[in-house]
Amino acid sequence: MQVNITARHAKLTPQLKQYATEKISKVGKYYENVIDAHVILTVEKYYSTVEATVNAGGTRINAKEEAQDLYAAIDMVADSLDRQMKRFKDKIRTNKHRDQRTTRVLKAEGRIISREGVEHLAENLPPTMNKKEFDMTPMSAKEAIKRMELANNDFWAFINIENKKMNIVYKRHDGTFGLLEPTF
Repeated sequence: MQVNITARHAKLTPQLKQYATEKISKVGKYYENVIDAHVILTVEKYYSTVEATVNAGGTRINAKEEAQDLYAAIDMVADSLDRQMKRFKDKIRTNKHRDQRTTRVLKAEGRIISREGVEHLAENLPPTMNKKEFDMTPMSAKEAIKRMELANNDFWAFINIENKKMNIVYKRHDGTFGLLEPTF
């Protein structure tokens, strides 16, 4: 991993550069795709600030800490980056497991969806699909939300009276509503 260090209002001594490089390069032990890091050391009148940005395979992880001593601020930034990299690695690991669980659930239903999104039918299992027909009368988005809530559904497909296209309103996890409109 390449570590670039910039000093503002401070003299970058070889000892300080070596200390910062050693501390920041330890972040790479959690994730093998860490490309580089950029560290900015700033000294003001009564405090020192250290900002660090780590480029980890397309993901940027940032940390900024202040302390009275520059070495203490470097330690704090290294700890902050360390925590963030652990979280990032756990997130990647959890998402890989989630993909495998989803594939198993879909196999049990009789459908297998590959990572590319292509759906294949399993040989021995019958496909389970519910068919539901509903009226596509033109209405506004507000009326569609009211009908969705009356039917106790999470989404509602309708013909939008404003643009004469099929739209979908859906309930989001935070309780708000979303609207999907097609574009051609």
